[in-house]
Amino acid sequence: MSINDDVKKSIYAKLVSSQVDLDQKREECMIAARNIYASPRESVKAMMKYSAKAGDAALVSKLEADPSYFGTMKGYPGSGNSLSIQGMKDRGLAKEEAKLLPGLIRDALAADNKVLSLEQALEARGGLDKGKGGLDFD
Repeated sequence: MSINDDVKKSIYAKLVSSQVDLDQKREECMIAARNIYASPRESVKAMMKYSAKAGDAALVSKLEADPSYFGTMKGYPGSGNSLSIQGMKDRGLAKEEAKLLPGLIRDALAADNKVLSLEQALEARGGLDKGKGGLDFD
């Protein structure tokens, strides 16, 4: 086994760990979105569209300034339950989670960038050799 193979194995191990971290951070964002928005899937789609158009930093800034820009927040007028006791509880949770969402998004973006850089580093070293059982470093 060459030094290059050892480097590839090391990068690959970091990549796998980083991908797990990214998946966790994405799930945290989705949990927050479900706690914040009356229609979380539509809100996340709106965030992705906004990010593609204006950039990731603009998305985070917009979430900090006006999280309701991306959809009706739970417990607020238009959510269907703003006047109920549950609506009041939902509003409180949505408001608190909305404060956390920009940081969660920022963390997920950083994790995504780390995965991308590790993939590029691995590719720059010739990628992975594919063996019968999947990955083969020998």
